Amino acid sequence: MTSKILCLVALLLVSGCTTAQPVDRADVKVSVEPPPQPQLPEWRTIAKKEDQSAIDALGARWASALAAVKAWRKPAVTAEGKLLEADAALVRPLPPPGRYRCRTLRFTGTQGGFQSFQPWFCFVEEEGDLTILTKATGSDRPQGRLWPDGEKRLIFLGSTLRGPEGPAPAYGDSPDTDTAGVCERVGDFQWRLVVPRGGNDLDIIELVPDVAPPSPPPSWR
Repeated sequence: MTSKILCLVALLLVSGCTTAQPVDRADVKVSVEPPPQPQLPEWRTIAKKEDQSAIDALGARWASALAAVKAWRKPAVTAEGKLLEADAALVRPLPPPGRYRCRTLRFTGTQGGFQSFQPWFCFVEEEGDLTILTKATGSDRPQGRLWPDGEKRLIFLGSTLRGPEGPAPAYGDSPDTDTAGVCERVGDFQWRLVVPRGGNDLDIIELVPDVAPPSPPPSWR
C-alpha cells in the first residue's frame, strides 16, 4: 500500500512540473462575419435619386413652409388642425379601398403663399398586392402606387396629369409628370398625401371617405 501511495505522489509531482506549451497567436485565426447590411425599403430601389432626396428633406421643407405661412395667415393654418402638423402621423397608414373626397392645400414659396382648393374625387384600389391611389378629377391629378415604408407612412410613386390629357404614364417614364410623396393617416378616417413640388412649394392633399349622407328618418305623424 505504501509503495502505491509513493507512486501516486510521484506521478502528481511530475504532472505538476509539466509546463504548458506556449501558443503562437499568429497561428490562431478568428473568423469574423461582417454585420448584415440593412435592407433598403423596396421603394428606394425604384425612386429616382432626386425624389428620394426630396422625400428625405420633406421635414425641413415643411417646417419652412409652415413658418412662412404662420407669419401671414396663422388662423388659416390653425383651423386645419393636425392635417398640417408634420408630426401628426399615426400607425396603420394604408387607406382602405374606396372613393374619397380629396382637397389640396398648397404652400407656394417662402413668402407665405397658401391656397386651399375645393374638394375633388380620389379612388383607392387594390390590384393584387398593389395599392393604387388616383385623383380622378381636378386640374392636377396624381395617380400612382403606395409603397410601405415603416409603420406610420407610405411612399407614393406615380405621375401627375395636368389638363385633359389621357392616362397617366408609369413612374419613371416621363420626367415632366413623375411625382413622389408621402401618404399618412392623421386621424380617424382622415389621410393626407404630401407632395413636394418645384422650388419650395408643397402640396398637402387631404383624403376623407366619400360617404353618402344617411337617409332622413321617416316622418311619423
